[in-house]
Amino acid sequence: LLPSQQVQALPPSNKHPYGKCNTVLGCITTPLAVLVVQVHAVFALSTRGSALPANLSYPFLYVQCFAFVATPSQQPEVGMYTICHMFIENADGSRCQVGTIIPILDILHAVKLVPRYGVSANQDVTTETSLEVYDEFYLNSFSSKEFYYAIHDGL
Repeated sequence: LLPSQQVQALPPSNKHPYGKCNTVLGCITTPLAVLVVQVHAVFALSTRGSALPANLSYPFLYVQCFAFVATPSQQPEVGMYTICHMFIENADGSRCQVGTIIPILDILHAVKLVPRYGVSANQDVTTETSLEVYDEFYLNSFSSKEFYYAIHDGL
């Protein structure tokens, strides 16, 4: 068993201009897939009125998705998965980040992402803004022993 963890999904503020939206590893069942997502909102359906079906009685998360780009075996010098924001292209040519709603029970573990800086790091980026400024990240599988074994045995 992994220890319980707190995940934040806070709205934009002076300190957090893009909000404070943590990243997690989730497992959806239809279709079966493991994904990395950034949590933007936590909500539950109202219990007023008619009783909810059991599968709708738990909280839900609005999340934005990441796509896996490279595995540790494809980049042994890094030893981590590379992921990027997942986008779709609109009819007018603009891009929109892919989002979805998942049950909170589908969350496996909080994860840490390390921006893939490229040749040099943007000096204006902080830990509060890096998830919104950069598009590619390393999935830090070295953040805990439990997560290392979970990700290297499970993905």
